[in-house]
Amino acid sequence: MLDPIVTFFRQLTQSVRVADGLDVLLVAAFLYALFTGVRRGTRPGTTWRLSVVLVVVAAVYLLAEAFSMYLVERLLGVLFGVFIVAAVVLFQSEIRRVIDRIGSFSFQQPTGGRQGDVALDIITEAAGHLAEERVGALMAVRGRDSWEGVTQGGMALNGRLSLPLLESIFHEDTDGHDGAVLIENDRATRFGVHLPLAADLPASSRAGGTRHAAALGLAQQSDAFVIVVSEERGTISVAEGGKLMEMNSPGELRKRLGRFQEEHYEIQKRERWWSKARVRTALLSLLMASLLWLSFAYEPGSTYRTFNAPVVFRNVGPTWLIEEPDPPRVSIGLSGAEHTFELAEPSELTVSFPFSDLEGGHNHLRVTADNLNLPSGLRLEEARPQTVRVDARRLRRARLPVRAQTSDTLPDSLRLRADPDSAELLVPRDGEGVPEDIPTETIALDSLRAASEPVPVDLLAPEGTRLPEDRAPDVQIRLDSARNGD
Repeated sequence: MLDPIVTFFRQLTQSVRVADGLDVLLVAAFLYALFTGVRRGTRPGTTWRLSVVLVVVAAVYLLAEAFSMYLVERLLGVLFGVFIVAAVVLFQSEIRRVIDRIGSFSFQQPTGGRQGDVALDIITEAAGHLAEERVGALMAVRGRDSWEGVTQGGMALNGRLSLPLLESIFHEDTDGHDGAVLIENDRATRFGVHLPLAADLPASSRAGGTRHAAALGLAQQSDAFVIVVSEERGTISVAEGGKLMEMNSPGELRKRLGRFQEEHYEIQKRERWWSKARVRTALLSLLMASLLWLSFAYEPGSTYRTFNAPVVFRNVGPTWLIEEPDPPRVSIGLSGAEHTFELAEPSELTVSFPFSDLEGGHNHLRVTADNLNLPSGLRLEEARPQTVRVDARRLRRARLPVRAQTSDTLPDSLRLRADPDSAELLVPRDGEGVPEDIPTETIALDSLRAASEPVPVDLLAPEGTRLPEDRAPDVQIRLDSARNGD
């Protein structure tokens, strides 16, 4: 019964790559940021319970795959997809919040919404006075998230918080009475601002109207702390973390606002990276990323493919001549996961030997995995043939006469003249196979007759020789009278 599991883990250890580990770590880092953002905006334990359910579903899916339980595997595959979609819909505001944080990432500690004790007292006192006077008000205290793109309109103020300032903003004769005031640090930055409206209000708050819908709407789309005062009922409500709650007294509001300040700006001083919540979230993220990789990226088993790879030589010295290898191409049999083959470019696969492996004369070189530029995860199973034969010859410089060639028969009255009439050629150092001259490319006699100036042609290196890389420019060929050459 344990054989499928043992086989599964054996194949896993054989096919996993360093890139796969980095893949899992990057996804785990994203999930950690996502879970942290979601955890702050939901009830304690909600994220943990949903994540555990997802982990259990993924684990059962992998076991069903290992034991070839096709019905369970397909059913859980569908449920897994449904669960992911449902989670995205359920936590869409939190996901958007995390993406906004990534987009506005800064190395500086964000302090835009930090409130001093005096500012907290002013906000609390203003809310109490406005509630007693039955004056409607909407005050939004910024959290760690940016609310750019969420709030609209309003007029710039950037005034220091004070009780007269807040009471004057929401006076019924002012333009900002029906809007919200945005508070960052100890300053009111804008007033008369329009906030996004929530789609639905709790039954206990539906009598509040538009202000309550706006307060809840901003709290659903950011981590702001929104205070709303009802002019009809003279009550104070707080929207935070996507929830709207009515306060029993200004003192309760002061306590909630202080806790908001502590959670968003002072908790970083106390919470260590090894805190229980962070370690648990990190382990959960790593486990989730691993299960996602196993479910969607890992392919058990091995695929076998054959490629025809050319034989090449690296770092060949300029004074060496490497004859064409026998054979010039080798059939390479490779095995690995299917997704690994997708990373391999067949046109770039070569059997490459370093020049240091060669000696003068006949060489027999064995094809191994070290001679292949294989992506990680692919294994060499066989090479046909296993040995490549090649001749290497040391060369020396020699100056030889240039022999001009034409495709037509020259009349006795004409001759071909090359300028220069000799050139350097790299020939075998041992003296075997040294040619008598260096031929030019073949040129038509008619083109020479029609040309008013000498015609440039290329030199052709005879077999077993090479033209120097620093050779002179192309040879110039012209027709001369035979008696002019005497």
